[in-house]
Amino acid sequence: MLDAGGSTVGRLGDLAADPTGATPVVTALQVRRRRRARLLPWESVSAFDGEAVQLRDGPVPERALADTELLLRRDVLDAQIVDVAGRRVVRVGDVDLACPGAVPAVAAVEVGTRPVLRRLGLRRIARRFRPESVAWQDLHLAAGRGHRIELRTGRLERLGPAALAQVIGRVPPAPALEIVRSVAPEVAARSVATAHPRVGGRILRGLEPRRAARLLEKMPADDAAAALRHVDSAALDPLLDAVETDHAQRLRRLLEHPADTAGGLMSIDVRTAAPGEPADAIRARLAADPPPVPALATVFVLDDERRPLGAISPTALLGRAEPAAVPVLNADTSVDEVIDLFALHDVLALPVVDVDGRLVGAVAMDDVLEELVAERLPGRRPRYRRALRGRR
Repeated sequence: MLDAGGSTVGRLGDLAADPTGATPVVTALQVRRRRRARLLPWESVSAFDGEAVQLRDGPVPERALADTELLLRRDVLDAQIVDVAGRRVVRVGDVDLACPGAVPAVAAVEVGTRPVLRRLGLRRIARRFRPESVAWQDLHLAAGRGHRIELRTGRLERLGPAALAQVIGRVPPAPALEIVRSVAPEVAARSVATAHPRVGGRILRGLEPRRAARLLEKMPADDAAAALRHVDSAALDPLLDAVETDHAQRLRRLLEHPADTAGGLMSIDVRTAAPGEPADAIRARLAADPPPVPALATVFVLDDERRPLGAISPTALLGRAEPAAVPVLNADTSVDEVIDLFALHDVLALPVVDVDGRLVGAVAMDDVLEELVAERLPGRRPRYRRALRGRR
């Protein structure tokens, strides 16, 4: 950085910009000399290019960073953003400035490998990579100044629950909470249910109790219970007390069973029928109250004591709806044994009974698949092996 006479006065350390407008305009520059940093207003600059900054003639007053301003190098570089188009989390590698007038403005942020190589001094190699940029208009801040600023796109509504689950499973807790707060409750609930239960537990612990309770009410009971296993006992009861009574009772029933048993894996939203009930009546009831997952379209035929007599598969429902014999799981059957039974029998769901043989729920193929692919769920730990619901 040069003064009006061409003498070096320091080096450019950072640029300040006000992000409150549609296009953040550079408002000040930070000058570093030895160990001292000064913030000078942009009006003191007479010339600015890629090689040097020259100041105007005369005294240059220092000023402080305003509450609405941020420093581009300190607060934006290396921040995380959600790339909606690519449905991934990326880091800001560089900031692109445009000069439509006398004052430069932030046009976009550059992501990918290219800016990283350039910052390492490998400019020739960096040219071999295609530039990737995200326009500033597609970003908004997710944290206040004074911390490292996390950025995320203002178009999260474009992401479905599965893609959003990937995002909240990869970003740090604070921006994950901001994302969950910013989307519709139904989308947030489905996203948290899709992510790893450890992520779900972290989200529930970080949200305000009332908001967390509303989220739990919109989640399938088995997914909600899996997340609640990662909430410490001191916070669990107050959280469940804020949940709608019937749903809270269902969750407490699920949490009574150890995580590595059929009871800990099961769903309690099960469709049932009486012996000899006409197929048309069963189909009409199923259409009026569809199950939360396709596998639970399996209808279990129960006797007067709610003991399973057989199961009607979704395919059988298209015909005469004759029940077929299926294995019955005890609530304390180990998850490994449950998986073995699904591998041996061509079924979509199996009934779970209590010690008296009465139906208390069902394990669906979806639950078994989640258990088998736990390592691939968004937010899993590296080399995290079959510990979906809290097992060590």
